[in-house]
Amino acid sequence: MKTKIINAIIVVMLVTAMISCKEEDKYTIENKAVTGTLSYVRTEMVPIEFDPSGNPITFQISFTGSGNISDIGEVNLLTTFKFSFLTFMGYDFETTYTGATTSDSFTSTGFSELKQDFSGVITEMVSSGTGKFANIIGGGQTTLVLNPDQTTGTGEINWTITY
Repeated sequence: MKTKIINAIIVVMLVTAMISCKEEDKYTIENKAVTGTLSYVRTEMVPIEFDPSGNPITFQISFTGSGNISDIGEVNLLTTFKFSFLTFMGYDFETTYTGATTSDSFTSTGFSELKQDFSGVITEMVSSGTGKFANIIGGGQTTLVLNPDQTTGTGEINWTITY
């Protein structure tokens, strides 16, 4: 009888070990600092709010871009946001980042502050992934430098993400 109980315990332990070895980790990376460089090209700048004299003070702005983010790889992006020239603040950011395949994408939302020298900081919250980014969460800051004509620029990403 003792032998049967011991054999049963050994079988249960072996089955448990086999099942646990087959489980895949839910995440590729966890709470990892990632960095990257992006290039931006403005595609749209539409006035949406005017002062009493009729001068535009708030714009809906869109940029496309591309770059590389460590541990994520090459990305293309499309971002749209509102920007107030009264406060030099951007808000209602929504950016879609697409990886190597269109099924691998994620979005970020956020806000920014632009300085007089056309540099600024965008605070981004990353979520809503698909494909290999289905579980992505995190965020951080992107330091943005726009060229003087404000039609192009570059960004340096410093985020912490899990996916």
